[in-house]
Amino acid sequence: MTHYKFYYSRWQCFIYLLLGGGLILVGTAMINIGLTSHILLTIMGPFLILAGLFIQLIALHRLLTNPAVLDVGPQGIAYRYGTFSNRKVMWLPWENIEDIKFGDITYQNYTNNSVPLKLEYITITVTTGFLKEYHMFRDNIFITGNDLRITTNTLRKFKPAYLLTALNTNRLRG
Repeated sequence: MTHYKFYYSRWQCFIYLLLGGGLILVGTAMINIGLTSHILLTIMGPFLILAGLFIQLIALHRLLTNPAVLDVGPQGIAYRYGTFSNRKVMWLPWENIEDIKFGDITYQNYTNNSVPLKLEYITITVTTGFLKEYHMFRDNIFITGNDLRITTNTLRKFKPAYLLTALNTNRLRG
């Protein structure tokens, strides 16, 4: 029984920890400036501090617990999509998976001055009606009809070759 697991990137966690710290610093500065002259800055500062603390809480949780996002095994693919809970698991059995595609949006320019954005994703197509109980707004996952799209830019050491090896190994056994 071979399981291949793909985890969150620890570097991404550190980046979000720094982002949260930056929001806390900016919120504190807004409060200090707002106390002397602008009441609006005093009101908006605590919101930035709370947002920074929330971002750091999520990043620390992912850094310390090291949850597996994708688990490819003999029974199928397990996709964990919860932020704080490992109980939010979407099981995709091999008999319900119709197709798996890899996508790569290398350059996505919104304006002439924007920096190119690299976004890799996996699209898993399943049988009709299998994903009907999942909703984007309730479960925070990207579903279009029978397609589940998983972004891979936050996964540690993710390469399509690793996933293809896992898929071929487990599909032959199952």
